[in-house]
Amino acid sequence: MTAYTVSSGVTSTGLTLNGGDTEAVLSGGISVNTTILGGTETVSAGGSDSGTTISSGLETVLSGGTASNVTILGGTLVLDGNASLTNSGSLTIASTLNVDNSDFDGGGNLTLGGTLNNSGAVSIGNSFLSAVTTVTATGLSNTGTINLDGSANVQATLDILGAAPALLGNFTMRSWSLPAAR
Repeated sequence: MTAYTVSSGVTSTGLTLNGGDTEAVLSGGISVNTTILGGTETVSAGGSDSGTTISSGLETVLSGGTASNVTILGGTLVLDGNASLTNSGSLTIASTLNVDNSDFDGGGNLTLGGTLNNSGAVSIGNSFLSAVTTVTATGLSNTGTINLDGSANVQATLDILGAAPALLGNFTMRSWSLPAAR
């Protein structure tokens, strides 16, 4: 069990986080091409992560943190608060993606340049959402579960820029949520 800290001005490249290992990416720190195999990576406000592959374990991007080009093969990716994730291509989820699903979270943004491919569980928003939460993709393929949940005054939005999917899978909308297909 090893604890890694990526401080301001430091770049961590190619790290593998096994069970019990942790990596904390602090403000100004950069993590590139991390592989999570049972460990945990936390990206703090001002921290940046790119190219992470989650096979098992957990990556949490806290409010103000950013991530890009993440692959989720197993394990869990959590975007909290005002965190953002941008993938230039598609995102395949075979396990769990949570975007602002803790009470009073909000303001998260996930933008995909390709299709959101889900065979696991995706949760977007919460019933006490504090700011608009948006997930945008060019297409959707869902054989898993998508939960979309907003508050009385703030929406959670799943915005699919392409045609509506032929197979919607298990889709649940609660409170004030907005699915959109263009």
